[in-house]
Amino acid sequence: MKTTATAAAVATLLAAGMTACAQRPLPTATSYPVSAQQKMQAVHHWDVLAENLAASISDKLSMNPGNRPVYLAADGQNSDFGRALHNMLTSRLLERGVAVSTAAYGGADKPLLLKIDTQVVNFNDREGLRPLPGDFTLPKGLAYLIYRAGDLWAAPVWAVLPLSEYHENYFPAGTNTEIVVNAAVTDGARVVFSESRTYYVDGVEQGHYAGPPLAPAPATRLYKAVDQ
Repeated sequence: MKTTATAAAVATLLAAGMTACAQRPLPTATSYPVSAQQKMQAVHHWDVLAENLAASISDKLSMNPGNRPVYLAADGQNSDFGRALHNMLTSRLLERGVAVSTAAYGGADKPLLLKIDTQVVNFNDREGLRPLPGDFTLPKGLAYLIYRAGDLWAAPVWAVLPLSEYHENYFPAGTNTEIVVNAAVTDGARVVFSESRTYYVDGVEQGHYAGPPLAPAPATRLYKAVDQ
């Protein structure tokens, strides 16, 4: 009888707690659906980005007759990534038949302005985030079976090495650092193309994407001429 009363009391408390949760005045935090985001790990990946941007820009500009040239503004962050992307994007645009100008102003044939802006974002520690379903289940499970087989035959334990390499190649290590790459083409005050892309990067490599600030322009002084 005492056990039944205790169970009833616990059930009552649980029901009260669930009711309180259901009536919580604030929205409950939920996660986004599982998605994927690429991680930049080589200069080749910068060239892939340049190729993708060139394809998007050429497709957009093909809708506007006249084949006006495009002027690529210099990278304002003075970064390795910005300088490399500037040159790569120039090559990729020319390959697709987009005229590229070396001057921002060309008289009546004023070029369109293409500007690339890169933003580095650092988040707090993400160690508490759950791995993707199945991310470690198969590798860990096979590794354990191979390890147990090694009790009778030591050689199979080395088979885990290719599996580990596969996991490292196709599941890059997590990172707290991301970059946002924004590309915009403007015609005067009008934006004719805009695209944003996000990538993971290793924190120790974020200096490639946000270099030292450019030196300020030298101060100028105006002199007033006085007619004697």
